[in-house]
Amino acid sequence: VLESPRGKNIMADEIAAKLIIKMIPISDTETDLSEYVIKRCHTMPADIAVLLLYANQKSMATIALVLDALLSRIVNDEGVIYKEDLQQFLLDKGLSAIMETIDRVGEGTKNVLDRMASNPAKKEA
Repeated sequence: VLESPRGKNIMADEIAAKLIIKMIPISDTETDLSEYVIKRCHTMPADIAVLLLYANQKSMATIALVLDALLSRIVNDEGVIYKEDLQQFLLDKGLSAIMETIDRVGEGTKNVLDRMASNPAKKEA
């Protein structure tokens, strides 16, 4: 759908965007939503940000933008999370999405360090 000529426009509709983002983790193809995140990061609702964390985006820059958008929606300028925002965040499974993201980033870092340790020639160069 996203690769069709009208595919980019379908993400403008919030309901359609949610459906597409929800389908990404169960599809066989990698779907890069970095353009969508860049365009919507300042106006992205918290529930879509949580869905994007579950969408297994490969780009760390995209994940960082999503996390920034999510936190800016639920935490106000004084660093306070209102009860209603916290409840919705927990209902959207936001905490587990953040934990999974931390695990994926940690696993990726561990893999890079393991590759560096197993290839000493590149470390010396």
